[in-house]
Formats: sequence, C-alpha cells, structure tokens
Amino acid sequence: MAKGRKKSTQLTFMTKDRRLFQALAKTGRATAEQTSKYYNTKEKRLRRFIKEGYLKKEPIMVDGKKGKKATYCFRLTDQGKKWVKENLATVDCLYKPTTKGTPHDVKLFEKYSNLTEYEQDIALTENDVVKRWGKLKGTSPPDLVVPSFKTTSEITNITRTVEMKVIEITTKTYTQKDIDAKEAYVKELIGKEVSVDYDKAN
Repeated sequence: MAKGRKKSTQLTFMTKDRRLFQALAKTGRATAEQTSKYYNTKEKRLRRFIKEGYLKKEPIMVDGKKGKKATYCFRLTDQGKKWVKENLATVDCLYKPTTKGTPHDVKLFEKYSNLTEYEQDIALTENDVVKRWGKLKGTSPPDLVVPSFKTTSEITNITRTVEMKVIEITTKTYTQKDIDAKEAYVKELIGKEVSVDYDKAN
C-alpha cells in the first residue's frame, strides 16, 4: 500500500515571530545566533520561513575569537516585507539593508534587540527619520532613533520621561567626515541637545 503524502501544516506567526520580523524590518539582517538569543527563534524555524518564502539566507564574515569566520545571516524577502507592511502597524518605513558591510546591519540588530519592547515598537529607521525631520544638504541621518516618551511606574505611580536614543553603527570605512555629517543632521534637524550613541561593527 502506497504511503499518503505528508500533510503540511499552515504557517502561523507567533508573537516571537512578529517581534523578529519587526526587528529585521527595522535593522536589515541577523545571524542565527542572534535570532535564537533575542527572539528564541531556532534555525529550524528560520528554515521554515525560508521554505515559505519570507526569509532568505546570505553568507557573512564576522569577527570570532580566532579571527574572521564565515557564517550566515538572514533578511526579509519581498514576500516577508509585504507581510510586515500588512501585519505590523509598528513598522512604517523599512530599513534599507547595506549593500556592503553586512556586519553593520548585524550590529544594528543587536543594538535594537537590547531595547525594551516598547522602544523597539516606536524605533524609527533611517527612512522614518528622513520622513519625519527631512533632509539637509551635507548631513546624513542616523541609523535608528527611539523618540522620547513618558512612562508611569505601576508601583509608585510616578511618571518619568525616557530620553530620546539616537543610534549609529560605524564601520572600518567611516571617516571623520561621515561622523560630522551624522552629528550635523542630529543637531540641525532633531535637536541640539541630543547625543548620538555610536557603536562599532565587527
């Protein structure tokens, strides 16, 4: 007797999947180690998203304990971006992954994933920043901005303001001119008292 076809189960997006897709939409790329650490998404789940057409896998070189090592990173496909646009109200403008310097996006994913869930929800990509504050010749918008917000403690009922966070990932190719262009954008368009949090990609 011939065996019947194995029944395929419909892909259901869980809360952790939604948070991962939001992270990829706002930062570009992530390694399997990162998706596991920050969103409890294992490689088997990533392979399922690849099979269903939502993610794609790319090679990447990263710094390890014994020098450079080859690994893989994951990013949204056009289908994945379409899903984000249709299902995540917290994403307006998607982050445009860099064509070179993939470690930049991976480091940005790490910085983003260390934010609180609320900060992740309101975080603005570079494209969001330009949409909100505009362009200025000779300047360059930062990678990620988390607007300031008020939060009230459930224990003390005291309300405090959480200051704006401006995040910029630098690479080995960054020059002082690049830094100056970022600083000029922030000071001229976002706020003179706002400071930029710089972190270096591997």
